[in-house]
Amino acid sequence: MRVDLAASKARRTRRQERVAENAALAGKPQKCWDPELHEMRPCDCQQNLEPCGNCDSCVNGHIGCYSPIAPKSTAKAPPRRAKKKKSPSRKSLVKKADTAFSLHIRALYPFSFFSGKPTECCFHIVTRSKHSVRWSLDNAVGSTMGENYEMEFNPHKFISILIQKRGLPWYEALVRRSNEIRKHTREDLARIAEVGHDETPFDFAAAPKPVTGG
Repeated sequence: MRVDLAASKARRTRRQERVAENAALAGKPQKCWDPELHEMRPCDCQQNLEPCGNCDSCVNGHIGCYSPIAPKSTAKAPPRRAKKKKSPSRKSLVKKADTAFSLHIRALYPFSFFSGKPTECCFHIVTRSKHSVRWSLDNAVGSTMGENYEMEFNPHKFISILIQKRGLPWYEALVRRSNEIRKHTREDLARIAEVGHDETPFDFAAAPKPVTGG
């Protein structure tokens, strides 16, 4: 596409002339053609920024004529509505409850329940999928990481130690409670996250004694 350099230069020159003319007229009264009175009227709208569009100067492209602009409102904008705080999700509450329970168990058992070594983690006796005893103090003791891993494929070793120390009635009661269906509410989970456990531990003194033959 060919560019007409002469026409482009002429347009650039006209723009420069208008800018210079506008600068020369700044601060001076300007007369505009009033179509109703059919005469030139003094115009002091030089300080404004919008062409009025209905005078002879605007029609002829005179950039010195501008129409008045309404002053900006000084009224304060209404305050923004505060964002509603979202309630924590159930998943995040369960995670907080697990963390609080693990810390609580490790504080109760500074040494492993099985070997006496320093506690490294929270050892769940019944799987955590059983929510009825997931945060029960009866269902966890302190242990090392290796013991917790061995529990996955050799649980009988640790269950036998637990039964020897706590008795068979305690273990049967724990298994029975684990098979119950329980749905924790958000309030329950928040309380567990704050307290560190779900309920009081099993009362060993009040537990029935196992019947022995003889």
